[in-house]
Amino acid sequence: MSFMPDVVESTNYEKVSDIFTEKVKKDISYLLKLKNENESIEKLRSDKERFLQENYNLLSKILGEPNFKFDYEYKDKNNNYIRYKNMTPIEFKNKFLTLDLNNFVSIGNLPMYNKEYYKIYSKKYLGNIYKDSYAKFLNLPIEDLKDLTIKQLKDGIPVWMGAHIMKFRDKKSGILDIRLYDYRDTLDFNPLSKKEALDLHDIEMHHAMTFCGVHLLEDKPVRWKIEDSYGDKEKVNGYYIMNDNFFNEFVLSVVIDKKYLTEEQLKLLEQEPIEFDVGEPF
Repeated sequence: MSFMPDVVESTNYEKVSDIFTEKVKKDISYLLKLKNENESIEKLRSDKERFLQENYNLLSKILGEPNFKFDYEYKDKNNNYIRYKNMTPIEFKNKFLTLDLNNFVSIGNLPMYNKEYYKIYSKKYLGNIYKDSYAKFLNLPIEDLKDLTIKQLKDGIPVWMGAHIMKFRDKKSGILDIRLYDYRDTLDFNPLSKKEALDLHDIEMHHAMTFCGVHLLEDKPVRWKIEDSYGDKEKVNGYYIMNDNFFNEFVLSVVIDKKYLTEEQLKLLEQEPIEFDVGEPF
């Protein structure tokens, strides 16, 4: 945010998304036409590169061109002032990213009618960012997600998580707790269980945040501290406190270093993933 602040269009992106989607569809239509006419692969790739450049230019005109170099300054834990000038994003990554992201795997909890525990699943058509980047996850019981998250937190490593947070939250106090609203007694209405909500597409993994702490009582989690990806402009200083009951019902995925998995869990990663449709909740 400090190096590339929001513009009007980046905070109200629906129109931008519509324009960009139409442009990409037009490009794809043209390439499919060439392919059906048996045009050479060299011609197809050349036009694809041209379209990519056009699309970059289009977004840069609307949103601004990304910064290729920036100054980064901060105070370390000993209050020493440190500054790096003219860093590139790659230099920043190489300097500060000490974790090997290839060692991390996605662990899901989707107790749906068409997904079994201890199987690997992947979503169709989601490998569109980088070769072999297909989003896949090992489906495990919710207690396994908690155990793995706690192991990683104890080593001081935050845990990426994906959840549905639209229900049973209070943004003003930063609380996530399924006891916040008493629908049963006041409305004579029992909310859907997690399985029912997933089966009926009532919840989905629509927001990503980070577990950064857990309160344990007799080695059992009571509540979780979560840093929200929106920063400190919302919630209480940018954090939620999640009761463990909310974890059970609405946390759908965590990303864990493989070294915290058991031998049995590591063995499960050798399976071929089972594909599911893009309309499903993961």
